[in-house]
Amino acid sequence: MLTNLKNKYKITNLDIMRFISQFGFFSFILYISIGHLIYGGGKSGFPSLGTYCPFGGFVKIFQNLGTGTYIFSMPITKLVLLGATILTAVVTGRAFCGWICPFGSVQEWLGMLGKKAFPKRIKVPKEIDSALRYVKYVILGLILFLALTLGVMIFKLFDPYSALFRFAGLWGNVAISAVITMAIFLTLSLFIDRAWCRYACPFGAIQALFNKISFIKLARNVDICKNCTKCSEIYCPMGIEISTLTETSAECIRCLRCVDKCNFDAVKARIEV
Repeated sequence: MLTNLKNKYKITNLDIMRFISQFGFFSFILYISIGHLIYGGGKSGFPSLGTYCPFGGFVKIFQNLGTGTYIFSMPITKLVLLGATILTAVVTGRAFCGWICPFGSVQEWLGMLGKKAFPKRIKVPKEIDSALRYVKYVILGLILFLALTLGVMIFKLFDPYSALFRFAGLWGNVAISAVITMAIFLTLSLFIDRAWCRYACPFGAIQALFNKISFIKLARNVDICKNCTKCSEIYCPMGIEISTLTETSAECIRCLRCVDKCNFDAVKARIEV
C-alpha cells in the first residue's frame, strides 16, 4: 500500500526523510508550547520558546554589545543551540530552513494545501520577486543595528514564529503586531510558497549568507544537463528556477528535491572544502 501511495504521488525516500525531520522538530516545539501553556514556566514548568530560538541568541549578542553587558551572558542552552546552528550553516548552508525550522515547515504544508484548494496560485513577476528577496537582508540589518545602538529587541514585535507557538497570545507576551504578521504570512503561504522565508525572515537571511561558503553546495552541472527543462516542473519550496541555475543559490534551503528527481543526475550536491 505504501509503495502504491509513493508511486501515485511520486514520493521518494528523501521526501519521507525530510518530512520526518520537519514533523519531528515541529512536534517538539508544539510539545514545549502546550506544556508551557498548561504548566507554565520556571523550574517546575516548561522552558520558554526563546530557549530554542537560535536567532534570539544571535541578536542577544548584539544587544549585549550595545548595552555593554558581558557578550555571552545568556543561558548555556542558547549558546549551544546558536553554536550548533552556525556549525550546521557552515557545513550545509541553509539546510536549517529546509529540514528543521518549524515555521518554515508550517508554511510549506500550507502551500501544499493551497495548491489543492486554490489551483490558480499567485505568480509574482520575476523582477518584483528578485527585488523582494533582498528585503530580508534589510530587516536583518535594521534588527541588528537597533540591538547594537539602542539595545532593543525590536523583532519581538513582529515575530510570527513566537506568535504561532504562543497560540497568538494564549501564553506569554505576544504583541498584536506579531499576531498580524503571522496571520498575513500564513495566509500568503497558501498562494506563495514560503512567503516569509523568501522575503522577510531575518534568520533566513543569515543562513543564506552561508550558502555561498558552506562545505556542501548545490548546483546544476551544465555539461551533464540535457536542457530538458523537466526540473522546472519539480516543486521547489523557494521557487528557484532550477533549469537556469549555474551556481549555488542563496535562496536554496537544501531540500534536495531537484537532486533527487533529476533524471540525468545533472543537479548535484557537492562537497567543497
